[in-house]
Amino acid sequence: MAKKEEIDTVAQGCGPGWFGDYLVPDTVWGGLSIERACRIHDWDYAQKFDKELADVRFKENMERIIIACTKWNWLKRLRLHQANVYYKVVSYVGDHAYAADKNNKSINYL
Repeated sequence: MAKKEEIDTVAQGCGPGWFGDYLVPDTVWGGLSIERACRIHDWDYAQKFDKELADVRFKENMERIIIACTKWNWLKRLRLHQANVYYKVVSYVGDHAYAADKNNKSINYL
């Protein structure tokens, strides 16, 4: 199991950096941070963990954060929907980030 410090050496968070961070924030509805799930996903990609399993783990980590930290069901549904959108995007268009050199810290991860 990787330590937080190890993950942070290759992880950028949810967005691809710069303006992309505005389009793909590290938070879901109401400001709940899912950054840790995004950083673990970046780590999985950098370590060449199986892409499909990395993407599923990303979705599961986001869901765990949302379920543990959301009191109201209506907000939980909105947040889970947003997490599902993030999951679908990385599943369908994350190939470039997955194939990138794991030592390149300027990679635009999704």
